[in-house]
Amino acid sequence: MISCVKHLQKKYDLVSLNSDHLSVELPMVPYYIHKLLHSDKGSKLFYITLLPSKFKKSASNLKWETILESNIDESDWRTYNIIPFRCTQSTELRWLQIKIINNILGTNYYLHKIKASDTPLCSYCKTSNETVFHLFWDCNLINRLWKKIEEWLMLDAGIRVELNPQTILFGLKENRNDPLNIILLLIKQTIFRNRKYGIIPDQNYIFRICCQYYYVSKCIAFTTCSYDQFTKFWSSLHTLFA
Repeated sequence: MISCVKHLQKKYDLVSLNSDHLSVELPMVPYYIHKLLHSDKGSKLFYITLLPSKFKKSASNLKWETILESNIDESDWRTYNIIPFRCTQSTELRWLQIKIINNILGTNYYLHKIKASDTPLCSYCKTSNETVFHLFWDCNLINRLWKKIEEWLMLDAGIRVELNPQTILFGLKENRNDPLNIILLLIKQTIFRNRKYGIIPDQNYIFRICCQYYYVSKCIAFTTCSYDQFTKFWSSLHTLFA
């Protein structure tokens, strides 16, 4: 409470008015401090007040831009951070995506640096360092898998989507593509889990994983009386699981 008020005192100096025409009790308390002192909202207002209003790229954001050799707008980074919370209620999938965005996923390259893995090499191709970028895109074996996923979506759902490194790593920005974002998350989760076996997941296995998520979500929608929302959300991909 005290630190919040001190922060606001620095940000919004106490106003002093000296005028023969105005009668003001001095010092005048700024609106923001007055609002804090008389708020019943609890910590939310303090959080909003202290949180910087302007989004700033993190060190991990800048590192990704270097890896991808691309300048990504701040608004896009803000959207990428929201996507996992917008498209799924699964804390496991959310946490996976947060680790990817912040480039802190426990790949062999990272684990080897902290002496938790015997090798820094990719669990699949065994030829290059297993970084996050390599694991989900640069590995030739994984890259072929994404091509098969593109064909699968086109043939079974009539959806043409170009899977590039940025799309695969961070997701599709539009809300209408959130069902596809879930599928991308499930595939990335499967790729990461299968590392310990060194076996590339095939299309049929990925299809079963996606079907399981779809039908579990459908059962939850029935029990929570939210089937209409479920139908609307998955409208573009119902034929994929029919």
